[in-house]
Amino acid sequence: MQLHLFHFTPHGLARAYSHLVAGKKLCRAAGLKLRPLIPDSVNSMTAAWNVYQTFEKSGLPRPRTIIDVGANVSQMTRLLLGTAPDARVLSFEPNQKLLPAGEVHRVALSDTDGTTDFFIPQNDSDWGTIESGKVNITSNTARYSVPTRRMESLIENGEIEWTGDGQPIFVKIDTEGSEKKVIDGFGKYLGDVSYLLVEVENQEARGQNYNLISLCTALAEKGFDCAKIVYSCYDGPEAPAYSDILFWRSNKS
Repeated sequence: MQLHLFHFTPHGLARAYSHLVAGKKLCRAAGLKLRPLIPDSVNSMTAAWNVYQTFEKSGLPRPRTIIDVGANVSQMTRLLLGTAPDARVLSFEPNQKLLPAGEVHRVALSDTDGTTDFFIPQNDSDWGTIESGKVNITSNTARYSVPTRRMESLIENGEIEWTGDGQPIFVKIDTEGSEKKVIDGFGKYLGDVSYLLVEVENQEARGQNYNLISLCTALAEKGFDCAKIVYSCYDGPEAPAYSDILFWRSNKS
């Protein structure tokens, strides 16, 4: 995790403290060690703690498979493994400078099969996106071509092993604006997914391709009849830039 000036503002410091409090609670409850998770996983600790609490309070079965889309260096997955320590991990991360955990796939999951440009912002190489609207493109912006694949295609071509004994399946999606495309790309296999943790854009400047209503409506139609906001990224008086939302299916769905 690269440090930026906003990390040292009063709001940034308060946010970091809150994350660490949540991380300490999660580690105590799940039997994890806090120190190895700092600094990389700090920004994911509040969401992961609330996911853990949701599983505990709702009596939900623990995942046996975690699919991390936009894995980065597996900040969130390292925390989620406290809930499901024996889960199979599949990581999708096009930025080849980043080393996520588990079975690593260097493709950008989307709703089409093909290729596209992948952008890495200047002076901030610890993330990237296929959404050009998320990056202030200059002559110094790194870009290279990456394959885009539908998850449905990867499964049906035998590139991803997809068996019934891998359920429940937990999918975390943080792709800097293309989250809805990733979900659409699962096709019929979205029906096998039990849990979705999605970063939902909340500011026009972040290049969103969808909004909260369209996402919730689409997922409700697919049987995800439960949802909870597990984290919102506030910065003082401004509306949150994004929220992490956990979707799941109830027993009646």
